[in-house]
Amino acid sequence: MLGLDGQNPGGDAPSIWCFMDLVSNRILATRKFDSLDHVKLRETIEDIEKLYGVKIIGWVSVKQNVIIKCHDEYYSDVSHQYCQFHFLRTMWRHLAALDSKVYLPLKKAINSLYIHTASANSKVNFENVGKASVREAFENTDKDLQTMLKVKNKTLKELRGTWLYETVEKYASDMDVTSITLDSTYRFTKIMRKTIESLQKPLQEVKHIYEDAKLLFERF
Repeated sequence: MLGLDGQNPGGDAPSIWCFMDLVSNRILATRKFDSLDHVKLRETIEDIEKLYGVKIIGWVSVKQNVIIKCHDEYYSDVSHQYCQFHFLRTMWRHLAALDSKVYLPLKKAINSLYIHTASANSKVNFENVGKASVREAFENTDKDLQTMLKVKNKTLKELRGTWLYETVEKYASDMDVTSITLDSTYRFTKIMRKTIESLQKPLQEVKHIYEDAKLLFERF
């Protein structure tokens, strides 16, 4: 069961091809090609057949033109299946592109928060605390949010925008609950309320995209 694929490193470097048996997962051959067409690919496959003295009963490959042309012209009687992983990865790219429309606006909003952009040297009076910079007073909150931005997509497993939306939404909700217990006249509380609102607004704006991405991921 022949599996074949080529990788072009770019530049003037030759393309590297791998041929393997998908039943035993054994590498049959690796080849370098400065140029490759369907005729030369056929010659390579025939060399592999002669070397091992086996009959090819099926192909699995990506949807690459040179492979398709070689198969259809010389091996049309052999079953050919496109690689499921490559198919899923292509679908995943579309899903990740949609999800980025959730992640990027939230990232921009978090990086634009007053508690993140305020001068670290400018100090103001916080009731019952004394003079401190806004950055210093909200250091833990800012650190939490910045840490959330470091999340990465896990290919075929997790979307960063969806994760960030859900995590920030809960974080803002927890902040909201906490702010109710604080004195609304205090500077800290006012800045906290402003921060919550600055998080809730972009969350609401991307909610419909989040819901679409969430649904597609579940279907995926």
